[in-house]
Amino acid sequence: MSPKPTLSGTDLLHGDHDVPKGLEVSPAISVSTTFRAPRPWSEDDGLKDLDPWNPERHVYSRYTQDVSTRAEKILSKINQGYALTYASGLASAYAAVVHLAPKRIAITGGYHGCHMVIEMYQNSRQERFSSLT
Repeated sequence: MSPKPTLSGTDLLHGDHDVPKGLEVSPAISVSTTFRAPRPWSEDDGLKDLDPWNPERHVYSRYTQDVSTRAEKILSKINQGYALTYASGLASAYAAVVHLAPKRIAITGGYHGCHMVIEMYQNSRQERFSSLT
């Protein structure tokens, strides 16, 4: 097996240089999910022409936004693959459950939000999971 290429600090700071951005060197750390849109969306800006990997503009702050797009680029470079970030831990938990489509879920304790995600999943599948309490 060939050795993994090493990453430099330059890669970590500038690995997203191909993403359209402002004057900042690296993405800001922001917890905001609301951003000012550059111009109103029109029918000329069709979604079929949108490249989610390199968006020319962001469609909706929870779908794409500057911070997550740039963070995904850097994480992809670090992992030598593709990365996907979510707006919240619960969003990622729900995506994982829907993707894996488990027939059984064994869970005790833990974060109550994950139990709510499992309940939502159960209701969408009309299946029942039993608790280990």
